[in-house]
Amino acid sequence: MRLTLIAIASVLAGCAATQGTPPLSPQSASPQTAAFPPNPGVQAKGYDGPLRAQAEVATVFMSDGRPHYEAGFICKLNGRPVLAGGGCASVVYLLPGTHALGIRYKSTLEVGEGELPLRVEAGKVYQLNATSFRTNNRGMISVLPMPQGTRVTYRNVAPNLFPAATLDQPIPYPAQ
Repeated sequence: MRLTLIAIASVLAGCAATQGTPPLSPQSASPQTAAFPPNPGVQAKGYDGPLRAQAEVATVFMSDGRPHYEAGFICKLNGRPVLAGGGCASVVYLLPGTHALGIRYKSTLEVGEGELPLRVEAGKVYQLNATSFRTNNRGMISVLPMPQGTRVTYRNVAPNLFPAATLDQPIPYPAQ
């Protein structure tokens, strides 16, 4: 069953914004698509050039609720795969500005993908949530700007897939 995602952004205190929320059409997986879903906690640097200080980039992440809950992944950035070979990531580091994020979603019953325009600011953290409506193969993506000083932990990214002793540890920066 395919899921069509509708992008819905939460704009809180001007921290995040989207430019329109068009319905997203389902796309078929191609033979070139890397294995999905990916390993938990994969990180990607979403810009060219040398690694920048964490304060100079935005951190965008999605939660991987496998094996029991919904999971989302960032697979494309501005039309290009976030990882070599077309793989997906749970955490992406972006330069400030507006980006088109290609999102893939998986629940126990449905799989879908779509694109979300997102404006990010340096030094900020944004959580993306993909949720199925479980009706008419539709869903939504929410954008949640996190409070200043938030550090992304293993609990944020994949609470059921990492050892309990590591859940509250920050995911290390820089991206691998």
